[in-house]
Amino acid sequence: MNITHLNNSFLKIEGGGTKLLCDPWAGTANEGGWRSFPEFDPETLYAFMADCDAVYISHLHADHFDPTLLKAASLTGKPFIIKDFNNKTLLKRIKALGVETVIEVPALQATAFKNLQFAIVPQMTSNNAALDDEIDYDLDTSIVIHADGETFFNQVDNPLSLDNYKALKTFISKTFGDLDCVCLATGAASPYPQSFIACDRDAEQTAVIARSLDKFSAIIDILQPRAYFPAGGTYIIPGRFAPLNRWIAQPDFETLQSTLNGRTKAFTIEGGQTLDLTTLGVTFDLPPAQPDRTAAVHDHMTDAYAHDSFDDIGIRDTELDTLFTRAYANYSRKMRDDSVTIAQSVAFTLYDNLEVDADGNISSTPCARYSFTDHVVPGMEMIFHLDRKLFIKGLTRAANWNQLLSLALFERRPNVFHPTVEFSLNYLTV
Repeated sequence: MNITHLNNSFLKIEGGGTKLLCDPWAGTANEGGWRSFPEFDPETLYAFMADCDAVYISHLHADHFDPTLLKAASLTGKPFIIKDFNNKTLLKRIKALGVETVIEVPALQATAFKNLQFAIVPQMTSNNAALDDEIDYDLDTSIVIHADGETFFNQVDNPLSLDNYKALKTFISKTFGDLDCVCLATGAASPYPQSFIACDRDAEQTAVIARSLDKFSAIIDILQPRAYFPAGGTYIIPGRFAPLNRWIAQPDFETLQSTLNGRTKAFTIEGGQTLDLTTLGVTFDLPPAQPDRTAAVHDHMTDAYAHDSFDDIGIRDTELDTLFTRAYANYSRKMRDDSVTIAQSVAFTLYDNLEVDADGNISSTPCARYSFTDHVVPGMEMIFHLDRKLFIKGLTRAANWNQLLSLALFERRPNVFHPTVEFSLNYLTV
């Protein structure tokens, strides 16, 4: 089996003559708040993707499901492979591209596609901290692929717990045999700590990396693969939030390799390199057009965000008050009907043009503030700082809350993680 890693969770896997693309992404995501890295020449990238036999999409987040790239690379005539989700949003969005064949696979069911065997691993917890979350969040998946007598596990963003990994190891052993290679997302793919203004981001970055390395080490002990490479959660922040790049909590490869301490063979192949699982040799199949991260950040510091061109001229403050009142009524009804407890007081501070200075602090003046009046928790506060236009897009479903929060700044007092609050905002809509 050969595995090529382009960026983030974008892989090309070839086994037994069958070629599978995983989560193709190139360009921007999350309202322009994330940009893929490394960058590739578009036409060269399309040609590299053209001979695939199928496309696996792990979940519907924009850095994994990229309709613009799928259409530009003429992949809509290929079969698509996804989990058989209860919520059919991903299926509908894929079919809206004109895709005729979508293979929906039940979780943890060994399935054959041409010369590949695979099984899709469902999301079993909502967050990497394994905290209880009252929102049912069946979103992420991972995939196990078997071909040429070799087995590969691609975690993607799926926040599996250590107990989940133990069960997964048993499943892989019984279904496919020995595990030859894994790719794991280590560090934070979330906005923490770079987008959180009420904390010591340097200290929190160090702490997040340390915790992720502890879990990474434990996962390797459980899975015991022959080879490993890091993948997932890699991007740059373009535009006026570019100063926040310095706090993205991703360990470097040397640190990961040191943590392994010889327990498995480690490779870094992001940027178009291919790992041969039989020989454990690496070749450079698709050199990137821009391989330097610092240069890429500099190149995109003046990029605009999607909501910058959003027309909100007709929505005066009184209309926005009405929009929020209606959206909050819908939100409160949903939380009440589902017996969901919101453990923080929630507020939104709005700006005409939210910017940060070189130290990552807000340098703009607020223009409005809204709060959840029926969900007040003394001593527990979460304030979302974001552009007025972005707030309107969330309320009116012109953008998904999960994605637009990549362009928000968070003020959490005290600095305690409550996953339910952020996930619940998807219901704050008219």
